[in-house]
Amino acid sequence: MNSNDVTLRGESGKKAIIGDYKSFAMHFFDKMNQIAFWMDLDENFVCVNDTTCKALGYSREELQAMTLCDIIPGHEKNMWKERWEEARRHGSYRGEFSLLTRNGDIFRADISFIYFESSEKQRMIGLVKKLDCADELDGELEQSGNLYRNFVDNLHLGIIVTTPEMEIISVNQWVKNRFPEIDVSRRPKCYNVFHGSPDARICNCCPLIISLNDGKPHESYFDRMIGNEHIAFRIVSSTVKDRRGRVIAAIITMEDITDRKQAEKERRMLEQQVLQARHLEAIGSLAAGIAHEINTPIQFVGDNTRFLSESFESIRKLLTGCDMLWGKAVKGEDSRALDEERTRLKKETDIDYIMDEIPGALEQTLDGVNRVAKIVRSMKDFAHQGTDE
Repeated sequence: MNSNDVTLRGESGKKAIIGDYKSFAMHFFDKMNQIAFWMDLDENFVCVNDTTCKALGYSREELQAMTLCDIIPGHEKNMWKERWEEARRHGSYRGEFSLLTRNGDIFRADISFIYFESSEKQRMIGLVKKLDCADELDGELEQSGNLYRNFVDNLHLGIIVTTPEMEIISVNQWVKNRFPEIDVSRRPKCYNVFHGSPDARICNCCPLIISLNDGKPHESYFDRMIGNEHIAFRIVSSTVKDRRGRVIAAIITMEDITDRKQAEKERRMLEQQVLQARHLEAIGSLAAGIAHEINTPIQFVGDNTRFLSESFESIRKLLTGCDMLWGKAVKGEDSRALDEERTRLKKETDIDYIMDEIPGALEQTLDGVNRVAKIVRSMKDFAHQGTDE
């Protein structure tokens, strides 16, 4: 046996091994329980397995004459080029797609695209995993439920869900913090919880019972001692109905309005203080106006009174002098001297001026007194408005 025979036998052996490997790989690929296919750079199916044919409803020959765009609705080639390039750089690309079957059904699938080169040709293997819609829906429902619970528990409001019989079946964290005695597993009546007594009865103004009767939202207020604090609550009730309009539950929203009530009380007190200050200011302005109105007549009443007082002294001095002159006249003293003395007294007391001014001073004084009396009567009438007095 020469060396050439050995070489040929070795090469043929390698080819046989490679052929066996390819046959095994194709057999394994074809019998996979997973949808799998090969594609070229233009998205043409080069090879598909039996599972792919069964899942999509096409024959092998039909699929090998189709492209990826035919089974992925809305798929655009320019987007695929970007994904192909990403798979070439990183070795693979993964995404969720909707696949279209022959009979028009659509199902969601997770597809892993794996890049490889064969005989210097670029290829892509697609491995498809059907998404279980029920599991996906359950996952979405669970996620939505968790999101709802997180949202409700972080509200700055109390949320209480009751049955139509007013039994509490759910509360959020806000309510749990303020009413830790609530045990929803025992389905307590809401009025027993809020009124703090197991013997409590439904009050006539209960918004929940009214909402259950007429189906409309209603609100109410109540106070409760929690620890050492007096807490004020505002509650709003509404109903939940099914598609046939039957009430299947009720929702109570609860708000702590203690700070708001305190702020409202302080605001009213402040308004009262401001109003009182304005009243005092108005009274001050009124008093200033009255003082101004009274001051003018009082001023000339005072001036005239002082004038009359001074005039009285002058008149008394004159009368005293006249008595002296009368005594001298009786004694027979010189009449010329007496007349000169009389003239001196009149001039000294300025009796002529006084006699001229006194009537006017008296008239002005009486007028001033009347004006002051009128102002006083007006003030009295103003102070007693609406009374018979």
